[in-house]
Amino acid sequence: MHKIKGVNLGGWFVLEQWMKPSLFEDIESNDETGFSTLKNDAEKKLMHHWETFFTKQDFIDIKNLGLNSIRLPIPWWLEGDAPYFSALPYIKRAMKWANEVGLHVLLDLHTAPGCQNGFDNGGIQNVMEWHLDQKNIDKTVERLEFIVRTFKDEPSFWGIEILNEPFTTIDINIIQDFYKDAYQKIRAITDKPIVFHDAFRPTHPSWEPFFKTNEMENIMFDLH
Repeated sequence: MHKIKGVNLGGWFVLEQWMKPSLFEDIESNDETGFSTLKNDAEKKLMHHWETFFTKQDFIDIKNLGLNSIRLPIPWWLEGDAPYFSALPYIKRAMKWANEVGLHVLLDLHTAPGCQNGFDNGGIQNVMEWHLDQKNIDKTVERLEFIVRTFKDEPSFWGIEILNEPFTTIDINIIQDFYKDAYQKIRAITDKPIVFHDAFRPTHPSWEPFFKTNEMENIMFDLH
């Protein structure tokens, strides 16, 4: 496997107030849920953001710096589930830009229904209900399947990170059961790398048996 030298393109398809404060100047919110529900002309302003926050020139610059990979955070609502708006055409364009300039892309599911961490980067700050309803978990797996089916044939598609930063207080068994289910569903579609986040518990004793007893191939462990 090639050595990964990459950068994370945060704040583009999942808003975080600190990355672009001007988007949030006239509303009381730090996240995309608030932006989508409170901002006047939210869709129009989001489209402008998607058009301008990163451009193809940025991809060229990344390549010219000697990097070979990007981690691209994307939301579970990428098809435009209300009250959100669909960035899917722009995500597809980003994948094509990456191919044109010679970059690999790790798609990273950065949000989940109900929110997995209560962070702004989880889509809705101070809410963490993902793990409280199996329907949220099932929908997350369905969206992962959709994402992988949509992008598996893109030459720039390197792999999928199945959920960014599920929080440390969520039962590790819930997270690992979700990981196993998502792995099996994704493996039916592609053999590309699958990345698991450490849930802020990189030394938890359950990880060693989890990886030893489950038959998994071409996987990685993301430590934050």
